[in-house]
Amino acid sequence: RLRTVTGVQTCALPISGHFSESVPNQTAKRLKDSKDIQIVTLMPWSMAFAILNAGPGGGGTAKLGVRRAIQAAVDADEIMLVSTDGVYRLDHAFNYPESQYFSADVGKAVYNQANPAKAKQLLAEAGYAGEEIVVITTSQIAIVKAQAEIAVEQLKAAGMKARVAVYDTPGYIAQAGKPDGWNIYIGEFGLAPAIGPYGLPNFWTGPKNWQKLEDAALEKSFSDLKSKPTLAERKAAADAFYARVTDQGYAI
Repeated sequence: RLRTVTGVQTCALPISGHFSESVPNQTAKRLKDSKDIQIVTLMPWSMAFAILNAGPGGGGTAKLGVRRAIQAAVDADEIMLVSTDGVYRLDHAFNYPESQYFSADVGKAVYNQANPAKAKQLLAEAGYAGEEIVVITTSQIAIVKAQAEIAVEQLKAAGMKARVAVYDTPGYIAQAGKPDGWNIYIGEFGLAPAIGPYGLPNFWTGPKNWQKLEDAALEKSFSDLKSKPTLAERKAAADAFYARVTDQGYAI
């Protein structure tokens, strides 16, 4: 949840039935007037996000104030515009607008703030002492790598000592499993039906949670989400869950 939703251009050839699953946006623009090729933009396709290491090994991001400063510094619009070449839409929520679990309000107040001045103030209040903010990413997914690189520049502009650490995909996933050595993990969740309202909370709950800090409030909300008998009760549990994720700066 740099919580934007990215799209993938699909190029279909009606005569032969051949297709390309992903086409660069500039190529798609050149091909859109072709009589032999149909361009389809699939939206949503995936959700870009950042997980913050809030555990004791997280260094700077172990401080709530620093995590909130990172929230304030992030300009999701710039990150997505550059990394996707314009194929994206901004969205503050952790469930897509197409989902019955979508929340129009939860997290909106702190999403896409693009406010380095506020970030600097929060850093000062948190006692940030120049601790390094290591943003881990993969060299094998160009969009994800670009998101990390742009985010690091935004954090630097807000006064943070930030750098990108690039791995292959298995390597950076393995690194995120460690309690220390990283502060922010940049990645993308797949299309909503593959994750859904019940799958996504697994990332922030249980002993292997990605923020490296067990949170009783999240555990309670997730339990309610899985057990309450009515949709209204389950949606309220989902709202409470993501309000906590947002308030504590576990993910963006």
